[in-house]
Amino acid sequence: MKNEFGVTVTEANVTNHLRTIRRRWVKIKKLKELSGMGWDNRLKMIIMGESEFRNYVQAHPQDEPYLNKPIEDHDLLELICGNDQATGSHAVQFGDDIGTHMDDNDDSRRPSQIDALDDMFFEETDYHHNTTTAHPQPIGEYRT
Repeated sequence: MKNEFGVTVTEANVTNHLRTIRRRWVKIKKLKELSGMGWDNRLKMIIMGESEFRNYVQAHPQDEPYLNKPIEDHDLLELICGNDQATGSHAVQFGDDIGTHMDDNDDSRRPSQIDALDDMFFEETDYHHNTTTAHPQPIGEYRT
């Protein structure tokens, strides 16, 4: 940098700049994922309706530079920061057995006990005649 541009850059300068860039990227990613936000990939722009934009910016003025305007360096930010920010969608809680959670898209998984209950039927007793008759009525639906 010094030879090419005449600027002395320290490791701390680079670290601080990367930290700033990552914060900006995380903010953009979170805004893109909010309900009601649209994304124009051609213009690299987070889109909101006019009235929603006014209300949102009034409550969150720091987000205004990212909304309804092209994000000029979006592709560079994505390249530098990557598109691998943790979302928490596959988080497990302390005490969970690791490796026992299966992918929801995996068709080979066995139905849970709750899923199996949906296919069960129950019997009603006719107390007046003291007989039991089976009715094809799923659990959870009751006749009056």
